[in-house]
Amino acid sequence: MIIWTEHVKPYEELLKEVASRFEKANRTFKSQLGYAPIETLKTRIKSEASAKEKLERKGLSFDKKGLAKITDIVGIRVICKFIDDVPEIMGLIKSWEKPKFRNALDKFVVDQVEVVEEQDHIDNPKESGYRSYHVVCRAKDLFFEVQIRTIAMDFWASTEHMLKYKYGGDLPQEIREKLKSIADIGSTLDLAMNDIRQDVKIGTTKSRLLEQFDKAVGILEKSGLSFKAENYKARLAAAADDLEALKSLAIQAKEDVPPGLWRE
Repeated sequence: MIIWTEHVKPYEELLKEVASRFEKANRTFKSQLGYAPIETLKTRIKSEASAKEKLERKGLSFDKKGLAKITDIVGIRVICKFIDDVPEIMGLIKSWEKPKFRNALDKFVVDQVEVVEEQDHIDNPKESGYRSYHVVCRAKDLFFEVQIRTIAMDFWASTEHMLKYKYGGDLPQEIREKLKSIADIGSTLDLAMNDIRQDVKIGTTKSRLLEQFDKAVGILEKSGLSFKAENYKARLAAAADDLEALKSLAIQAKEDVPPGLWRE
C-alpha cells in the first residue's frame, strides 16, 4: 500500500535541492554578468489524485513500480524574460551532468544529474499554440521535469489551462482558434523583444570598446606617439561597424600604450 505523504518525501528533498541549484546559479549570473536569466521559479509536487489519474491514463498500477515510471512527480518551471535565456538555462542544467566529487580522494560521484529527454515546443509548438522547452532529468534515481519558458509563454499556458478547466477540458473551436492566434502574437512579441535586447547588447558593447579605444589613443597622443594615434584613428573608420574588428583594434591600441600609463 502506498502512503503518498511518505512516498513523496524523497521527491520533496530533491525538489528543494534542485530549486536551490537554480537560485544559486541565478545569483551567480547576476553577480558575474550583471543579469539574472531566471525571472521566476515555480515548483510543485504532483498530488496523489493527479498521480493516480496519470497512471490510469497510462494503464499503470498505483504502486511503486508504476510510480517509478512517472517522470514529473517533481515539476519545476523556469520563467525567463527572453528566448535567448532558454539555452542559457539548458546549458546550466547540462553542466550538472558532469561528475562531481566530494574531494580529490573520493572515487564516487555525488550530485550528478542526468538529462534523460528533451522536448522543444518553442521551435516546434504544439497545435494548440503551446510553447515551452521540456527537460526530463534524473538524480538520485528519481525523475524530475523542468519546463523553461518566457513570461509571455507562461501567461498563455496558464490562461489556456484555466480555460480548459472551466470548460471541462474541451474548449470550443472558436476559443481554440483565438488562443492559437494569441499564442502566435506572443511568439512575435518574444522575438521582437529578443531583437531589441540584442540591439542594446551590441550598442553597449560597441560603446565600451570605443571608450577603451579613445582612452588608448589619448594616452598615445600625450606620450608623443601621435603617429600611432593617427594610424589607429584612420583604421577606426573601417572598423566602427564591425564589432569584432573594433574589438581587435581596441585591444591593439591598448597594447601599444607604454607600460605603466594605463589606469583602469
